[in-house]
Amino acid sequence: MSYRSLLPSLAVAATAMTFLGCGEAPQPAPSEPRPVRLIEARVADDVIDRTFSGRVRAPVRARLSFRVPGRIVERPADIGRLLERGALIARLDPSDYRLRLDEAEAALAEAEADAAQARSEAARARALYAGDNLSQADLDRALAVLAATASQVDAARERRTIARRELSYTRLEAPGRGLVADTFAETGENVQAGATVVAFATVNEPLEIEWTVPESMIGGLRPGQQVAATFPAVPGLIKRATVVDVGAAPRVGQATFPVVASLTDQELRLRPGMAAEIVLALAPDAAALGAPTDGATGRVLVPSQAVIADPRGSSVFVVEPASSGDALIVRRRPVQVGSLRPDGLEVLQGLVAGERVVAAGATQVQDGQRVRELNATMLGELPSTELGQVEWSAER
Repeated sequence: MSYRSLLPSLAVAATAMTFLGCGEAPQPAPSEPRPVRLIEARVADDVIDRTFSGRVRAPVRARLSFRVPGRIVERPADIGRLLERGALIARLDPSDYRLRLDEAEAALAEAEADAAQARSEAARARALYAGDNLSQADLDRALAVLAATASQVDAARERRTIARRELSYTRLEAPGRGLVADTFAETGENVQAGATVVAFATVNEPLEIEWTVPESMIGGLRPGQQVAATFPAVPGLIKRATVVDVGAAPRVGQATFPVVASLTDQELRLRPGMAAEIVLALAPDAAALGAPTDGATGRVLVPSQAVIADPRGSSVFVVEPASSGDALIVRRRPVQVGSLRPDGLEVLQGLVAGERVVAAGATQVQDGQRVRELNATMLGELPSTELGQVEWSAER
């Protein structure tokens, strides 16, 4: 057989060998389910605890001042001193006011002497007029002098009363039992009437606590609400207090509102000015909306890393059983989120309690992807690269 006659056979054989050697292109193996950590969405509590820093204060506070000007010659009341009602706080130099009182008393004595003489003249005039020895005009004149001197006596007595009162105003006394909270003038200083000399705080009634809350929470506070307070200066002391005043306007230049609560009873270990830690039980949504909570709201909590935020909005990956096998399928679901709380992120819509979501590894999965639940035992089975991705997702 010639070489030419073998060529067709060789070509057919070569073609057959080519098909037999190569066969069909291999199909890619199905991808393994991605390991993820899952967590069950739980019902959010209606209230959460928030802690604020405040100060103890007296229920009645006053800035005490003199009613008359003068020079302070004595100020025995120092900061922190406990005073009884009527105790001397400060005293002005009384010399000028005592001199004015002396002048007023002398003027009153002179007016009373003139009045006594006028009464005598009026009595004599009446007697003469009755004997037809004095005209009506002279009698009227004597009675007019008597009336004028009586008015002068009344005016002189009023001036003496004012002088005595001004002299008494040179003493600044405690209006009740209380503490000197602060001082603003020292001995030897000249002060004007109405200038604050000391700040005074009464201690006859239970103390109060004052603090501020942000504008997002002021709507969740109401008078009569109960709070708990602790005091760093008195370890172990926990006191109940009742909110008595909720600020209607923020502090000047700030976005916080003042709140005042009254302690339920007296506590001798507490003093005005001490630091306090106030624990409030607030409903986050109610506080933000300015209304108290009235029961369950349908909120659920998930870890903050379980929620993905992108231009399409916020969403979570909810797992559901796959059609076959033990694998799970993740489905992306849009949600509406609420407040970030110490125990998780609120989901207001789109998720119900009991549903399981991807809590770690959410950024590494896609809608419809197969996953398997990761537990502590599986961590040692993962490749280092894949383990790093899961741990990075869990830390977000």
